[in-house]
Amino acid sequence: MPYSIEIIEHSTIIITLTRYIGDVTSEDFTAWNAELDTAIASPNPESVMRFYNILDVTATGNVDFSTVMEQMRVAPDQIDAPGGSPDTFKLMFVGDAPMAKLAVDLARRKSFYGGQTVPMFRTLDDAMAFITIDRTMVGAATATLASPGSPQPADR
Repeated sequence: MPYSIEIIEHSTIIITLTRYIGDVTSEDFTAWNAELDTAIASPNPESVMRFYNILDVTATGNVDFSTVMEQMRVAPDQIDAPGGSPDTFKLMFVGDAPMAKLAVDLARRKSFYGGQTVPMFRTLDDAMAFITIDRTMVGAATATLASPGSPQPADR
């Protein structure tokens, strides 16, 4: 298989890292989607505050246009999965592969990925720094909602 999946964290925050190596086909993406879904399955998906899905494409070989188009066609299903939403599901790329850049551009279109912003980083360290900052913001928002005296969802 031209990819590997690593679960970096699996709790109320899920971080996955997929490294693509060499040429990647539509069949590879299909197998990857199924494997990733199994790997991250949560017994209580509503408890997942954020899911960061890092795709490292620095060692990717050939990925043809039709493969990218097919993957982007099925990608919104990940957001619509139990516990998934544009607010919780964060896709990001590491590397500068041309087809990954195409995927990032397509993700901005509502017809493909719901008009999501998909960041692209030069290094894995940059992506992890982004996650650290974003997690801090998610934690602060959660703490504000839970703090005594703050308006609760039912109070609004």
